Amino acid sequence: MDVDGSGQPWEYTDSKAVRISYVNCPNPVWTADEWFISTSATAAEMTPDWYRKTLTWTGASSSGWSDPANWTDQGTVSSFAPDAGCDIVIENTSNNPEITTEASCNSILVKSNATITVRNGSKLFVGSISQ
Repeated sequence: MDVDGSGQPWEYTDSKAVRISYVNCPNPVWTADEWFISTSATAAEMTPDWYRKTLTWTGASSSGWSDPANWTDQGTVSSFAPDAGCDIVIENTSNNPEITTEASCNSILVKSNATITVRNGSKLFVGSISQ
């Protein structure tokens, strides 16, 4: 409390902090290994009640990883694209997922004959992230 986060490992101004999925309970002391902090995020990407989801790639709309219409959450079109708290399954579809910026997930399962592309200059963080 009462500490400006500028330059601290927990600074996330204009970014998004997501608790890593393996964390089972709150911690009263900041532990960097429990969090993934993106380098940028928009208001539409803020997901305060979005944690430990399993999303399945359908490619229903496009090949855009960050388009929620391409993901389902237990068979229902997702409200958000995956983040570091999500486990994801990539199915073999006609629209294969492409990452063109920064993306994250807790775990990824790529089904038989499915593909995923991480474009040059883009990043996919999977699992626990050390900072």
